[in-house]
Amino acid sequence: MATVTCPYFSRDYSRCNFYDTSQDGYHKEAFCLSCDDNWKRCANYEKSSYDQKVTKKLRPNPDL
Repeated sequence: MATVTCPYFSRDYSRCNFYDTSQDGYHKEAFCLSCDDNWKRCANYEKSSYDQKVTKKLRPNPDL
């Protein structure tokens, strides 16, 4: 299993901490569980404000 690199993804609930949205299938594999920094291209991340990015992280965000 891939290592979670997205700072906003909860593995326990398969949910993105932005907007509390469920993440399944391709989106989950491509953006949430990717071993590289694909999470930075996630639509939820790109359309979020700086304040959301700071306050909603579940793990450190190396981008901030």
